[in-house]
Amino acid sequence: MKALSFLIFVFLFCFHSTVYSQTPATPKLYAHKVVVDSIIQTKAYTYLKVVEKIHEKDSSQWMALPLIEAKTRDVYYYDSGLQMGEFYSKELNRKFDQILFLSFLSTSAEVSEKNIIPAPVLDTVPLNAAPAVVHTVVVKEVIQTSGYSYLRVKEGEKEDWIAIVKIPAAVGQTYTYDDAAAMNNFTSKELKRTFETILFVAKLTPKMNAGENGSTSPKKNKGEGKTKKNKSGKIEPAAGGITIAEL
Repeated sequence: MKALSFLIFVFLFCFHSTVYSQTPATPKLYAHKVVVDSIIQTKAYTYLKVVEKIHEKDSSQWMALPLIEAKTRDVYYYDSGLQMGEFYSKELNRKFDQILFLSFLSTSAEVSEKNIIPAPVLDTVPLNAAPAVVHTVVVKEVIQTSGYSYLRVKEGEKEDWIAIVKIPAAVGQTYTYDDAAAMNNFTSKELKRTFETILFVAKLTPKMNAGENGSTSPKKNKGEGKTKKNKSGKIEPAAGGITIAEL
Protein backbone atom coordinates (compact mmCIF):
# COMPACT_ATOMS: atom_id res chain seq x y z
CA MET A 1 0.00 0.00 0.00
CA LYS A 2 2.81 2.37 0.90
CA ALA A 3 4.58 1.47 -2.35
CA LEU A 4 1.40 2.24 -4.35
CA SER A 5 0.94 5.58 -2.59
CA PHE A 6 4.56 6.46 -3.33
CA LEU A 7 4.13 5.60 -7.03
CA ILE A 8 0.95 7.72 -7.23
CA PHE A 9 2.79 10.62 -5.59
CA VAL A 10 5.68 10.33 -8.07
CA PHE A 11 3.26 10.18 -11.02
CA LEU A 12 1.34 13.27 -9.88
CA PHE A 13 4.56 15.18 -9.24
CA CYS A 14 5.95 14.36 -12.69
CA PHE A 15 2.61 15.20 -14.35
CA HIS A 16 2.44 18.56 -12.57
CA SER A 17 6.05 19.38 -13.48
CA THR A 18 5.43 18.47 -17.13
CA VAL A 19 2.27 20.60 -17.37
CA TYR A 20 3.97 23.52 -15.62
CA SER A 21 7.02 23.38 -17.90
CA GLN A 22 4.80 23.36 -20.98
CA THR A 23 2.76 26.40 -19.87
CA PRO A 24 3.65 29.21 -22.30
CA ALA A 25 5.12 32.41 -20.91
CA THR A 26 2.71 35.33 -20.52
CA PRO A 27 3.07 37.55 -23.61
CA LYS A 28 4.17 41.14 -23.07
CA LEU A 29 1.43 43.63 -23.87
CA TYR A 30 1.55 47.30 -24.85
CA ALA A 31 0.52 49.76 -22.17
CA HIS A 32 -1.81 51.94 -24.26
CA LYS A 33 -4.75 51.18 -26.55
CA VAL A 34 -6.08 54.03 -28.72
CA VAL A 35 -8.79 54.50 -31.34
CA VAL A 36 -8.26 56.93 -34.25
CA ASP A 37 -10.67 59.85 -34.22
CA SER A 38 -9.22 62.06 -36.99
CA ILE A 39 -6.22 62.12 -39.34
CA ILE A 40 -3.99 64.77 -40.93
CA GLN A 41 -1.45 63.64 -43.54
CA THR A 42 1.62 65.69 -44.55
CA LYS A 43 4.61 64.88 -46.76
CA ALA A 44 6.60 63.31 -43.95
CA TYR A 45 4.26 62.71 -41.01
CA THR A 46 0.88 61.31 -40.09
CA TYR A 47 -0.92 63.26 -37.36
CA LEU A 48 -3.56 61.26 -35.50
CA LYS A 49 -6.08 62.47 -32.98
CA VAL A 50 -6.73 59.40 -30.86
CA VAL A 51 -9.00 58.48 -27.97
CA GLU A 52 -7.91 56.32 -25.05
CA LYS A 53 -10.16 55.13 -22.25
CA ILE A 54 -8.55 56.01 -18.92
CA HIS A 55 -10.37 55.21 -15.67
CA GLU A 56 -13.57 54.59 -17.64
CA LYS A 57 -13.35 58.04 -19.25
CA ASP A 58 -12.37 58.96 -22.82
CA SER A 59 -9.15 60.96 -23.08
CA SER A 60 -8.03 62.40 -26.43
CA GLN A 61 -4.61 63.52 -27.64
CA TRP A 62 -2.67 64.22 -30.82
CA MET A 63 0.24 62.04 -31.88
CA ALA A 64 2.68 62.24 -34.79
CA LEU A 65 4.66 59.46 -36.45
CA PRO A 66 6.21 58.60 -39.84
CA LEU A 67 3.73 58.21 -42.68
CA ILE A 68 1.19 55.42 -42.31
CA GLU A 69 -2.14 54.64 -43.96
CA ALA A 70 -4.61 55.06 -41.13
CA LYS A 71 -8.40 55.23 -41.04
CA THR A 72 -10.80 56.55 -38.44
CA ARG A 73 -11.83 53.93 -35.88
CA ASP A 74 -8.59 52.01 -36.42
CA VAL A 75 -7.25 50.56 -33.16
CA TYR A 76 -3.54 50.83 -32.31
CA TYR A 77 -1.27 50.05 -29.37
CA TYR A 78 1.96 51.61 -28.05
CA ASP A 79 4.11 51.90 -24.92
CA SER A 80 5.62 55.37 -24.77
CA GLY A 81 6.75 58.33 -26.84
CA LEU A 82 8.21 61.82 -26.65
CA GLN A 83 5.65 64.25 -25.23
CA MET A 84 5.90 67.80 -26.60
CA GLY A 85 4.20 70.91 -25.31
CA GLU A 86 3.23 73.83 -27.56
CA PHE A 87 4.57 72.27 -30.75
CA TYR A 88 4.23 74.33 -33.94
CA SER A 89 4.12 72.63 -37.35
CA LYS A 90 5.24 74.94 -40.13
CA GLU A 91 3.88 72.59 -42.78
CA LEU A 92 0.40 72.65 -41.22
CA ASN A 93 0.72 76.24 -39.95
CA ARG A 94 -0.78 74.93 -36.75
CA LYS A 95 0.12 74.89 -33.09
CA PHE A 96 -0.54 71.83 -30.92
CA ASP A 97 -0.83 72.46 -27.18
CA GLN A 98 0.31 68.88 -26.56
CA ILE A 99 1.50 66.23 -29.02
CA LEU A 100 3.10 62.82 -28.63
CA PHE A 101 5.85 61.83 -31.09
CA LEU A 102 6.12 58.08 -31.80
CA SER A 103 8.40 56.07 -34.06
CA PHE A 104 5.75 53.37 -34.62
CA LEU A 105 2.39 51.93 -33.59
CA SER A 106 1.30 48.32 -33.26
CA THR A 107 -1.80 46.72 -34.75
CA SER A 108 -1.78 44.10 -31.98
CA ALA A 109 -1.88 44.37 -28.18
CA GLU A 110 0.94 41.81 -27.98
CA VAL A 111 4.46 43.13 -28.39
CA SER A 112 5.86 41.77 -31.66
CA GLU A 113 7.95 43.16 -34.49
CA LYS A 114 5.52 41.60 -36.97
CA ASN A 115 2.71 43.98 -36.03
CA ILE A 116 4.41 47.40 -36.00
CA ILE A 117 3.73 50.18 -38.51
CA PRO A 118 5.40 51.72 -40.32
CA ALA A 119 7.55 48.63 -40.84
CA PRO A 120 11.28 49.09 -40.15
CA VAL A 121 13.11 50.32 -43.23
CA LEU A 122 16.27 48.37 -44.09
CA ASP A 123 19.03 48.84 -46.67
CA THR A 124 17.81 52.22 -47.86
CA VAL A 125 21.22 53.93 -47.85
CA PRO A 126 22.85 53.93 -51.31
CA LEU A 127 26.28 52.38 -51.52
CA ASN A 128 27.79 55.67 -52.74
CA ALA A 129 26.03 57.78 -50.09
CA ALA A 130 28.14 60.04 -47.90
CA PRO A 131 28.66 58.69 -44.38
CA ALA A 132 26.58 60.23 -41.60
CA VAL A 133 28.15 63.17 -39.79
CA VAL A 134 29.16 62.09 -36.30
CA HIS A 135 29.13 64.79 -33.64
CA THR A 136 31.42 64.58 -30.63
CA VAL A 137 30.30 66.62 -27.62
CA VAL A 138 31.45 67.18 -24.05
CA VAL A 139 28.83 67.60 -21.30
CA LYS A 140 29.00 70.96 -19.53
CA GLU A 141 25.73 70.87 -17.56
CA VAL A 142 23.14 68.22 -16.68
CA ILE A 143 19.47 68.72 -15.72
CA GLN A 144 17.56 65.57 -14.83
CA THR A 145 13.76 65.31 -14.87
CA SER A 146 11.40 62.42 -14.22
CA GLY A 147 11.75 61.05 -17.75
CA TYR A 148 14.43 63.01 -19.63
CA SER A 149 17.99 64.26 -19.35
CA TYR A 150 18.74 67.78 -20.58
CA LEU A 151 22.43 68.26 -21.38
CA ARG A 152 24.28 71.44 -22.23
CA VAL A 153 27.08 70.21 -24.47
CA LYS A 154 30.02 71.72 -26.30
CA GLU A 155 31.32 70.71 -29.72
CA GLY A 156 34.39 72.72 -30.67
CA GLU A 157 33.43 76.32 -29.91
CA LYS A 158 29.68 75.69 -30.26
CA GLU A 159 27.32 74.95 -27.38
CA ASP A 160 23.90 73.26 -27.66
CA TRP A 161 21.19 71.84 -25.44
CA ILE A 162 20.37 68.16 -25.99
CA ALA A 163 17.35 66.23 -24.71
CA ILE A 164 17.31 62.45 -24.47
CA VAL A 165 15.38 59.77 -22.60
CA LYS A 166 16.86 59.76 -19.09
CA ILE A 167 20.47 58.55 -18.85
CA PRO A 168 23.04 58.73 -16.01
CA ALA A 169 25.05 61.54 -17.61
CA ALA A 170 27.67 63.60 -15.77
CA VAL A 171 29.61 66.78 -16.43
CA GLY A 172 32.84 66.09 -18.30
CA GLN A 173 31.63 62.98 -20.12
CA THR A 174 32.17 62.76 -23.88
CA TYR A 175 29.48 61.42 -26.21
CA THR A 176 28.93 60.99 -29.93
CA TYR A 177 25.70 61.08 -31.94
CA ASP A 178 24.87 61.16 -35.64
CA ASP A 179 21.27 62.33 -35.81
CA ALA A 180 19.11 64.87 -34.01
CA ALA A 181 15.83 66.72 -34.42
CA ALA A 182 16.11 70.44 -33.72
CA MET A 183 13.21 72.20 -32.00
CA ASN A 184 12.88 75.96 -31.59
CA ASN A 185 11.26 77.66 -28.59
CA PHE A 186 10.62 74.35 -26.85
CA THR A 187 9.00 74.67 -23.40
CA SER A 188 9.47 72.02 -20.73
CA LYS A 189 6.51 72.22 -18.35
CA GLU A 190 8.33 70.13 -15.76
CA LEU A 191 11.30 72.51 -15.77
CA LYS A 192 9.13 75.59 -16.41
CA ARG A 193 11.77 76.66 -18.89
CA THR A 194 11.83 77.51 -22.58
CA PHE A 195 14.84 76.51 -24.69
CA GLU A 196 15.47 78.77 -27.67
CA THR A 197 16.83 75.74 -29.58
CA ILE A 198 17.16 72.15 -28.39
CA LEU A 199 18.27 68.95 -30.10
CA PHE A 200 16.27 65.79 -29.45
CA VAL A 201 18.64 62.82 -29.75
CA ALA A 202 17.59 59.17 -29.80
CA LYS A 203 21.01 57.78 -28.85
CA LEU A 204 24.21 59.05 -27.27
CA THR A 205 27.30 56.82 -27.39
CA PRO A 206 29.91 57.25 -24.64
CA LYS A 207 33.43 57.88 -25.88
CA MET A 208 36.68 57.26 -24.01
CA ASN A 209 38.78 60.34 -23.50
CA ALA A 210 41.76 60.09 -25.85
CA GLY A 211 45.31 61.08 -25.03
CA GLU A 212 47.29 63.74 -26.88
CA ASN A 213 48.11 61.31 -29.67
CA GLY A 214 44.50 60.09 -29.92
CA SER A 215 45.20 56.83 -28.10
CA THR A 216 42.64 55.61 -25.56
CA SER A 217 45.06 53.26 -23.83
CA PRO A 218 45.77 53.84 -20.12
CA LYS A 219 48.49 56.35 -19.32
CA LYS A 220 51.86 55.02 -18.29
CA ASN A 221 53.47 56.02 -15.03
CA LYS A 222 55.93 58.84 -15.31
CA GLY A 223 59.27 57.49 -16.46
CA GLU A 224 57.86 54.02 -17.15
CA GLY A 225 59.53 52.30 -20.10
CA LYS A 226 62.18 55.02 -20.45
CA THR A 227 65.94 54.52 -20.30
CA LYS A 228 68.00 56.59 -17.91
CA LYS A 229 70.94 58.81 -18.64
CA ASN A 230 73.67 59.59 -16.14
CA LYS A 231 75.48 62.89 -16.00
CA SER A 232 78.15 61.64 -18.38
CA GLY A 233 75.52 61.07 -21.05
CA LYS A 234 75.87 57.31 -20.91
CA ILE A 235 72.57 55.47 -21.25
CA GLU A 236 71.86 53.18 -18.31
CA PRO A 237 69.49 50.22 -18.68
CA ALA A 238 66.07 50.39 -17.07
CA ALA A 239 65.57 48.57 -13.81
CA GLY A 240 65.76 44.83 -14.42
CA GLY A 241 67.03 45.33 -17.99
CA ILE A 242 70.29 44.54 -19.72
CA THR A 243 72.57 46.49 -22.03
CA ILE A 244 72.94 45.78 -25.74
CA ALA A 245 76.50 44.60 -25.10
CA GLU A 246 75.29 42.11 -22.49
CA LEU A 247 72.62 40.89 -24.93
